[in-house]
Amino acid sequence: MSDIELVLFDLGGVVCPFDHRGRLLRLADDCGLPPDEIDARIWGSGGLARAFDAGEYSSDEWYALVRDRIGLRMDFARFTNVVLDALSVDTDVLALVDEVRERRPTALLTDNPPLLRDAMASRFPTVASRFDPMLFSCDLRALKPSPEAFAAALARLDRPAERVLFIDDTAANADAARALGMDAIHYTGAGLLRAALRARDLIA
Repeated sequence: MSDIELVLFDLGGVVCPFDHRGRLLRLADDCGLPPDEIDARIWGSGGLARAFDAGEYSSDEWYALVRDRIGLRMDFARFTNVVLDALSVDTDVLALVDEVRERRPTALLTDNPPLLRDAMASRFPTVASRFDPMLFSCDLRALKPSPEAFAAALARLDRPAERVLFIDDTAANADAARALGMDAIHYTGAGLLRAALRARDLIA
């Protein structure tokens, strides 16, 4: 029997694939800038999106900053839809989550802002119902792969590192979790994840 007491999933890229390019194209249609320029101004080295993920801005504040930085014309409601519509739900991964939940509790750790956190129950109910707690970087005030993010998550989970399995699509995040004593899987697909979970006796 595995010593793992809880399985901690990443959201974007694992449970929820996301179409960042499609989101950029919709923003470009509104403001007239090239998609790559929008990406550089919002998600690039300037750090505006990362700061939002880290909880430095409210959703209203971030919308105002994005509007000013790229000349956005759409209103807040449409902007919210554009941002959130980039996410979809991987039903194959959710099926694996259900199998894990027959043996262990599941939780979520994601680098995401209040805009998504506040919409989870209404926009992604099939996801929100499967994870408890859902830990967002905007609440933890720390981003993966920093040790502070994982330490804050473990404190909220009230579990020792060696009893938690973490699953993330970014190798650096999985490596950082391992460095703190957690077990970790670098997610590259549902089939390989199934095999890794079965090897740990977390699914049948």
